[in-house]
Amino acid sequence: SVLDLGSISDLNCNRSCVQLTASFEGYKMLVKCILVTCVLGLALESAYGQSVGLGKCPETIKVVNDFDMLKYLGTWFEQFRYFTVFQPGRKCTVTNYNRMDDGTIEVSTNQQNRWINNDSTVNGTLKFAGTNLTEGKMTLFMNSAADKGAPYWILGTDYNTYASIWACQEVLRVNTPDNPNHHGPGYQPKPVPEHYTRTRIIWIEIFSSDERSDVPPEAQLYHYEYGWILTREQVPSEATLEKAKEEFKKNNLSVRALTKTEQASCVKAARYEAPEAADILSEDYSNIPDQQV
Repeated sequence: SVLDLGSISDLNCNRSCVQLTASFEGYKMLVKCILVTCVLGLALESAYGQSVGLGKCPETIKVVNDFDMLKYLGTWFEQFRYFTVFQPGRKCTVTNYNRMDDGTIEVSTNQQNRWINNDSTVNGTLKFAGTNLTEGKMTLFMNSAADKGAPYWILGTDYNTYASIWACQEVLRVNTPDNPNHHGPGYQPKPVPEHYTRTRIIWIEIFSSDERSDVPPEAQLYHYEYGWILTREQVPSEATLEKAKEEFKKNNLSVRALTKTEQASCVKAARYEAPEAADILSEDYSNIPDQQV
């Protein structure tokens, strides 16, 4: 969504754990299970569109290096996205980016469910990932005290017609009750219930890219990529969509994984127009405290 806040909240499961059980005997079988899971994940890219890869997130991704947030404000319509299994059936996704008085960028996404025909709205805040306020690396925060933010990288935009967005997070750590070394020195595992003695428990933790240095290299298994194509027009031209897809191709990112978001049958959305840069020039980003952008 522009950005798809619904998907980003799923992507944003930092340090959350998913418990999987399997009746395997021995560590070798456990490793095989992990590898099979990765291979199946790769197969899902062609079947369902979610992009999964082995190892770390790509490290050669190029983003906009002269990004202008003022020009980016306003309304964007989601045209394509990488599929996410958590929220199927979304359509008519539209997001407004609005600069608040304190300099923060408020993000409000509205979308519909094609099966039950209901509307939902999700709000968040967009900030620059670092101190460079012209680099297109942002972090999206949901309106939750526990939220640590999720990547929001701008591969390319002309501000007037399209924007290509990409994000990546790594699924890294595998822990088992009988392998305390994964938890660090001095770890004391909790007693395993008797009925679990023939069952292996696999824990998978999801980390943001900025936490990568805290994770032992041997724990890094695979990563999930997310992508969005946004446009100013609710029903853009094919030429506009091709320009947006080209930003993915230039970074060797999957275009095949992009799935269409329905917009043509949607009620025409009211378009928020960003203020002219001259109107807020006296409150430029240089006057905003750190991390308030």
